[in-house]
Amino acid sequence: FTAVAGRQAGAWLRALRPTQWIKNGVVFAGLVFGGKLLDPPAIAQATLAFIVFCVVSSGFYLINDVVDRRADLRHPQKRLRPVASGEIATRRALTAGIFLVIAALVCSLALGLPFFLAILAYTLLLAGYNPWFKRIVILDVFVIAAGFVIRAAAGALAVEVTISPWLLICTMLLALLIAFGKRRHE
Repeated sequence: FTAVAGRQAGAWLRALRPTQWIKNGVVFAGLVFGGKLLDPPAIAQATLAFIVFCVVSSGFYLINDVVDRRADLRHPQKRLRPVASGEIATRRALTAGIFLVIAALVCSLALGLPFFLAILAYTLLLAGYNPWFKRIVILDVFVIAAGFVIRAAAGALAVEVTISPWLLICTMLLALLIAFGKRRHE
């Protein structure tokens, strides 16, 4: 029983993709650009913002894995993902994904209405990404970059600092560079 539970826990952890959570670290940029890098309450707020972004993104990883299951089965690496391989049932993955997205939206209210609206915008962006945006090459890259800009702006909103134009410009340009590089590599 313990071995089965351990394999299931490992499958769920892989499906949530914690290695991708590092992207959400851009929410901490608001601490730097707002001069609150050493302010414990601001650090706590930024950390909560980071966690909310990790929860919502993991929810969408699960949802997208269910939607992409058939295509993933034909891919040499993606076929090993827990949902595609059958380690996690699609219904459970979909239910957990929806729950995580809703939980993230509810928890985001703890950081105020502006932060909630940023999470809502990010949620809508992710909801449109898999069915539409990722299929149009240039739009795909700009949507990825927009996700980083929303994270950076949300981080500033979470710590209640003015959103610097430089924060937005630097985030957008760096995200575009990374996204175009990734797509070129693929």
